Amino acid sequence: DASAVTLVARSGQRRFAMTLEAAREVARGVGGEQKLRALVEAVGAGNEECRGAVAVFVISRLYSVLGTKTGAEPPQTVTRETSPRRAEDSEEAPRKPGIRPAFTGPGAAGMEAIAAIDKQFNPRDFLQGSKKAYEMIVAAFADGDRKMLKTLLDDDVYEAYETAIDEREAAGRDPLRLMRLRSAEIADAELTHDGIARVSVSFEASLSDGENQRTAKEIWTFERPARSRDPNWFLSEVAEAS
Repeated sequence: DASAVTLVARSGQRRFAMTLEAAREVARGVGGEQKLRALVEAVGAGNEECRGAVAVFVISRLYSVLGTKTGAEPPQTVTRETSPRRAEDSEEAPRKPGIRPAFTGPGAAGMEAIAAIDKQFNPRDFLQGSKKAYEMIVAAFADGDRKMLKTLLDDDVYEAYETAIDEREAAGRDPLRLMRLRSAEIADAELTHDGIARVSVSFEASLSDGENQRTAKEIWTFERPARSRDPNWFLSEVAEAS
């Protein structure tokens, strides 16, 4: 009858209000795990309207709670608003297949020569890879990991690194470890007459042995045969940056 329907409706409203308040407390970080468990049970026991409304509220607020608890946030996406343009300006000219912008900056001519043979070469991807290589090599050198270094260095550089590791271990000195890679920029590039691609990268990094910290400024040169199917580059030269 009408009174029973009214009672059920009011009961549902009270349950919704209580569940919504619990959701607000969880979103504010109040109540901890117990409150969250109670909220989940309340949502499960509620009607469809209650579950839907609470779910929307919790989803809209939960990320802020998780962000503050974990300390890790996904990168934000920034969208720039574009100003209105005339119809004829909004249409981009069609690009010809295989056409790319010319490389610019230090070593541009050398990179063009490399890319003419190695179609997969891309300065941006190469630079990202060189940063990873720098981190791996510095870590392997600090750990005395000769096996890892052997896969990343050419024979001459490996011999120099191995000698330095032997001397450090014999003297009982603490190794320098990478604290922060401050910058990495392509400094030069060339394709040698015998088809070897060589790209030099200027690195600046902070290193520390636990007590002392110093800034390292070096130019590392990586190389590989441009026509080789092996995509790996090897560190072939290390020089101090001026």
